[in-house]
Amino acid sequence: MLIELATLAALLPANVTPVSDVEEASIKYGVDYHLALAVQWIESKNTDMSKSKGNYGSFQVNCTAWKKFLRLDHCDQLFDRELNVDAGVMIIARYQKRYAPRNGKHHCRVHGKVHAWISHYKDGGKVTQAGVTYGKNVLGKMYQLKREDAKKSRGRKKS
Repeated sequence: MLIELATLAALLPANVTPVSDVEEASIKYGVDYHLALAVQWIESKNTDMSKSKGNYGSFQVNCTAWKKFLRLDHCDQLFDRELNVDAGVMIIARYQKRYAPRNGKHHCRVHGKVHAWISHYKDGGKVTQAGVTYGKNVLGKMYQLKREDAKKSRGRKKS
């Protein structure tokens, strides 16, 4: 399930090297890197050994929902950072493919409600009010991370 580094390197422009496992998985699955980081932050503040209500690791992957799909023998396997990051970003990609509008926007209409499609990461198929709030929080964090990276880039160009 995990991509080889040589394969990953072939997907990147020659002058770009992934800086983190989240970035590698984001490239592998075609997910916005800042969105994946935002989900990871909102879920666990990037804590690998986090566990809550059947959700494991930094991406809080729900073992009940994903155990069979991920071919896990036991839920504690989700504490492995590499597996958790890969699974978390893959799950984001699946929801992105199913719910994200083709125009690249972050909001969709499902069951007559407009909400951030990333809300499905928390709620699955049917988004609750808590999921709507979750989606707003993830997008807020994502935009914050993008602004911080843009500021860092401008600082490097001035040097």
